[in-house]
Amino acid sequence: MKAMQKYTVSAVGAAMPVVLGGCTGMSPQDGNTAIGAGVGAAVGGVIGHEIDD
Repeated sequence: MKAMQKYTVSAVGAAMPVVLGGCTGMSPQDGNTAIGAGVGAAVGGVIGHEIDD
């Protein structure tokens, strides 16, 4: 399982510049929506992982 976690972190790190580059033309409301979606996904992933264990 550790190898999969390292792979996931590496993939996210590699994709981050591309993702952030797509956010340059966003309005403040669009940016806040994207931030909320990202935080919600992260929290949901943590909560979902805790329930599955």
